[in-house]
Amino acid sequence: MQDATRAMEEAAQAAWWTKTDIHGVRQIAPGRWLYTCRNAGTLWPIGYCSVACHHATPEAAEWHYREYLLDSAQFGGCWAGKEYRCEVCRAWTDRFAILKSYVVHPLCPAHLNRDGLDVVVDHP
Repeated sequence: MQDATRAMEEAAQAAWWTKTDIHGVRQIAPGRWLYTCRNAGTLWPIGYCSVACHHATPEAAEWHYREYLLDSAQFGGCWAGKEYRCEVCRAWTDRFAILKSYVVHPLCPAHLNRDGLDVVVDHP
């Protein structure tokens, strides 16, 4: 297990934003799940997950990654000359939040915060 842990630690240095990334929850040992990225045969944890995490279920690893996305979201997005429906209340808005996973969520000023984003980000 030491070799696998070392390999994951070394891989954590790798860039996670390339076009060939494959993000997802993976079982890395019996009963041990992490949210990871795989690229060119290399696997490393992403978000708040680390080689020290010991999630017992895939859902626990997904929740850990979801918390990372909510905590690291940016809420300053504004479309110029365009409006979309707020994903919470359906009001027209030119504002949006963006996740580190590059997913954009249109949210009106009342919902343009972590609580509003929590309503619309997928639950495991």
